[in-house]
Amino acid sequence: MIKKRNDKIRAQLEKALLYMEANLSEKLTAREIAEHAHLSPFHFQRLFSAYMGEPVSHFFLTRRLEKSAQILSETPETNLLELALDIGFETHSSFSKSFKKHFGIS
Repeated sequence: MIKKRNDKIRAQLEKALLYMEANLSEKLTAREIAEHAHLSPFHFQRLFSAYMGEPVSHFFLTRRLEKSAQILSETPETNLLELALDIGFETHSSFSKSFKKHFGIS
């Protein structure tokens, strides 16, 4: 019984992770992600933190930053403002601050 429950939770979290990955440039809320995974927002956030070791919002921000770093390494001539907007940041400034805080470089 426990294995079935764990498998179901794992499948729901996988569905949430795939949804986040497919929508990195969107401003998703935990509620939207939870709905996509067919979980209540509270339960989803609790499970996500337990399984992933960090809150949903932090994980999502990290994935967006990692994606932007990948784009920059593959195409260094990328316009930073366009990249920031394409990856879901509202301003170049908020992107730069987050990038520097995460990676330690600007």
